Amino acid sequence: MPRQLQLTGGEFVDHWGDTLALCAGFCARNQRAKIFFTTFFSEKTPHALFGKLSRLVKLTKKTDYWLGALVRGDKGGRTKLKFGLFQSGDNAWTAFTLTRTIANEDVLLRLLGALSPNISEACLTSNEIRSIFEDIEEYEGVTVSVNKAVAYSHRHEGQISFFKNEAYHAVFNKAENEGKFVDKVDFSLTGPHYLHGFLARNGVAKFMAGDIGLFQKSILTSVARISSSKHGVFRNSSRQPGSTEVSAIDLQFGETAFQGRDDNLAFISSLDQMARSGIAVLHENPYVHVSLIDFFDGSAFDIFATSRKAVTIVPQVGASPFSLNRLCNHIFENFREGLIAKPEDKTPTIEEVLT
Repeated sequence: MPRQLQLTGGEFVDHWGDTLALCAGFCARNQRAKIFFTTFFSEKTPHALFGKLSRLVKLTKKTDYWLGALVRGDKGGRTKLKFGLFQSGDNAWTAFTLTRTIANEDVLLRLLGALSPNISEACLTSNEIRSIFEDIEEYEGVTVSVNKAVAYSHRHEGQISFFKNEAYHAVFNKAENEGKFVDKVDFSLTGPHYLHGFLARNGVAKFMAGDIGLFQKSILTSVARISSSKHGVFRNSSRQPGSTEVSAIDLQFGETAFQGRDDNLAFISSLDQMARSGIAVLHENPYVHVSLIDFFDGSAFDIFATSRKAVTIVPQVGASPFSLNRLCNHIFENFREGLIAKPEDKTPTIEEVLT
């Protein structure tokens, strides 16, 4: 039998599933303990991905996952944090650690953030988080309730709503009616299965207590599956050097988002708020055309709002999946949430050409 897992990382056994079961057992005996997860996407293997941080991060290959150790300083060489890393989908990876403190969670997030733009974090909308809970209730016969939740306004900075001890559908309905998006949810499942967990729109998830197998199947797998479909669109949308072919992306809002010049200006203002980027407004009314450069990695985009219900993004040469993910998520948080899709091929009619 493996030795008892410790909060500093302890013994990680050969398989990540067995390791999670041991961690869940630790959580059952220690009320403050939790398993912290974060899902991201990268086309590089872990060894290639962490290569530039090889002095700080030591990777050890287990049977079906990697064990990472973040070393504190060059002299002492003490381990600051141990974490597991397993493949959770096509180019999808999930890192996890057993912890009592938010500080350790932040350390792991900062470590992964240092790998940008070679990784893209998962991204969920309010409706997608809601759909995860709907599927759990339907297929597992449980009741999902919200212990705590936080929602932010799309357009008005500083407007925050807090929800406590409500049915999940009531929380999401209230947020939508107030023009807000749900950012994070602390939830519980009751019924045939018990689970206490946490889920955020950036793919962060936490297991506190209950059925770790159900958590893995219903939460972690869903996060990877939903986000993977978007990442696949982003990967195939970058314009290749020397090619005149473009691969646009539509953000479909499902309802009228542009009713006039005020909405156009609100959309332009939201783009202007994107960190480490710059915009040039080529047209603002009656349609919007903005050119945006992401200074993080040099990606460039043309962005059009030529429909009342959608925005079209045209990536330029070398635009990265990381930057596309960042841009779409920024629009969802600061203007309006929507669906990411490839535009439908459409042959214009004679009337459309003449007008």
